[in-house]
Amino acid sequence: MRYIVLLIALVVFTTSLSAQRIMITKTSHKSNLQEIHTILQKIHVNMYVKKSNNHYIVYSKKYASSKQSNYKLKQIKHYFPSAYIESPKNKPKKKVKDVAFYRYFLALHGAKSSITTDDINITNTKGYSYSVEAGYYFTEYLYSSVIYEISDTKDIKLSNFYGSLNYNYEIIENMNLYAGLLIGHSKLTLNIDNATPSTSLALGGQIGMSYNILKFLPISLTYQLLTLDHKIIYDTTLERKFTQLQSFKFGLGYKF
Repeated sequence: MRYIVLLIALVVFTTSLSAQRIMITKTSHKSNLQEIHTILQKIHVNMYVKKSNNHYIVYSKKYASSKQSNYKLKQIKHYFPSAYIESPKNKPKKKVKDVAFYRYFLALHGAKSSITTDDINITNTKGYSYSVEAGYYFTEYLYSSVIYEISDTKDIKLSNFYGSLNYNYEIIENMNLYAGLLIGHSKLTLNIDNATPSTSLALGGQIGMSYNILKFLPISLTYQLLTLDHKIIYDTTLERKFTQLQSFKFGLGYKF
């Protein structure tokens, strides 16, 4: 598990370093921005604006690969011939403000999940999970969220509350891959007499794919792995351990 988390962190870090933004055009009149926005919507390009002196400079979002940015540049140049991919030398020093961009989201998830334990008396380790998630996009490719989740089998109940930090990579228009790191708190209860509930740190990672049915309405499929350190004693002095929660999630979100 440790190596999976490190691999996800490495992918998130290295991919974010290679992100490229396109400088589309600039205008001295704020009233022109709506017309520019309308044109860019036709080719599915979100618009970001930075004010510099008496001009409004229009950028695209950051694309995670040169293949993506070059493809979009060809489309943009049809309407704005002077557009170009920015280099490290001409990146804007000030923050670029987004114009048409959903920053917040809510999501509901249902999942098939399984819990790993060394307790041979517990045979029902597979069940279902349900969770609600609220998140914020720092940019279109980097977001964080908080999740409250309940996982239940006939013998085990888990209540998890954790946060995530994720990198979002657009494969094609409206379809994205994402990977992230998870950290939070977990509580485990056994449906067995004399079993005291256990609390533990939850640490893990996730990888998934999302598709925008509408611009503000995504669906998602996610594989998630949480490592746990639950220890429970019942009947005898033997300590039982519960160490992992694996989930395959389907989600429906709403961006605003």
